[in-house]
Amino acid sequence: MRQKLFVGLIICLFCSQLIKAQGIDVRAGLNLSTYLNAEGSRIRPGANLGVLGDIKLSRYFHLQPGLLLNGRGANTKVYSGIKGSVTGYWLDIPLYASFRIPCATNTVLKINAGPYYGVGLFGKTTVKMDGISVSVNTFGKPDNDYIRGEVATRQDLGVALELGVEYGQYLASLGYMQGCTDNLNAEGTKNFLLSLSVGYKFRFGKK
Repeated sequence: MRQKLFVGLIICLFCSQLIKAQGIDVRAGLNLSTYLNAEGSRIRPGANLGVLGDIKLSRYFHLQPGLLLNGRGANTKVYSGIKGSVTGYWLDIPLYASFRIPCATNTVLKINAGPYYGVGLFGKTTVKMDGISVSVNTFGKPDNDYIRGEVATRQDLGVALELGVEYGQYLASLGYMQGCTDNLNAEGTKNFLLSLSVGYKFRFGKK
């Protein structure tokens, strides 16, 4: 219940900021993620879906608060017939400082940088050995173990970077996110994510 209330509060705060926005970017794409400093951790593919507000402060500088649903996790190497995977779905809330460089008619190069805060929503961790599979909730029980999960912590704080292009109202971007907090209930393990997204900008009023 606490998790649902917390996520609901975040969404309400985000929606209140959209009042100031001149547009909304809606986008989706693919992720490649893993855990840094975790022995045996390998890249795992995933998906992303989200929205970014677009608050224009000048021709060359915007603010972009966002709500992004990211599939993150990692696969593990095989040890003596044992292999596994960690999957988690996160609600990431970035706040980007967005620098715009006009390149041609209707074309803008966009460089985004800023912090993000992530909340683990749900996920599954699976270990397989000799045809036997065992799965647990990646984040533990939300109501009884809000901060520390069974496998991964439920909260993350990190930095996010994006390089993107806007052509008219169409968007494409490459993204990078890295956590600054320990994530796998082990010292030094950090979330790491690369993303490729495409989207569409809905504009409000004048450009």
